[in-house]
Amino acid sequence: TDLGSVKSGEVKDFVLQINDSNGNPMPSGTTVDVTGVANASAVEVTPKTVQNMFPQSGVAGAQGSSHRVQVKGVATEPCVAGTVASFNVSITSPILKFVSAYPFRMTLTCP
Repeated sequence: TDLGSVKSGEVKDFVLQINDSNGNPMPSGTTVDVTGVANASAVEVTPKTVQNMFPQSGVAGAQGSSHRVQVKGVATEPCVAGTVASFNVSITSPILKFVSAYPFRMTLTCP
């Protein structure tokens, strides 16, 4: 997923809704992490762990948990405009420790 551009040294902030394949919340204890980072650094994932949630009956659509992800773009010195930062958001289920990784990228601009 392309997140557009960000100035090197600045934080890109976005929210992901995490659902199972049926649109339900993931099991309690599922973790969300930033992994496989290149030209970036993970700042924070909030919350890092899915709490105990139950889908609401009669509500259509996905009902998973929301997680705020913050990643800082870090270009080489001297800064080269157009450098691409990439990372994965990895979701680890507490059941069998199954990991799903979703790739993201953002183009860095120079300050």
